[in-house]
Amino acid sequence: MDLPADSPGVQPRVMFSLLIFGIKQINVIKVVVNGEAQELPSGCTVSDLLEKLGLDSRALAVEVNHQLKPRNLHDVTVIAQGDVLEIVTLVGGG
Repeated sequence: MDLPADSPGVQPRVMFSLLIFGIKQINVIKVVVNGEAQELPSGCTVSDLLEKLGLDSRALAVEVNHQLKPRNLHDVTVIAQGDVLEIVTLVGGG
């Protein structure tokens, strides 16, 4: 199938995401989370990742590239291509 001459073509490594306000193209970045390769939407924050994983930020610690990210910065810490994240949950015991 040929694309029309004025067509922008197809962008590689793009996924489509259904949002509340419609459908939007989102570029994908590759990161490592707890030793496992993951693909996340570009612009994803630490809070977004924790929500995606179903984790409560009150009971865990997050490192991005070996730097501890305080909970009050999770909303503004944007994850970048190639970042390495470690998420450690707190476990009570006795």
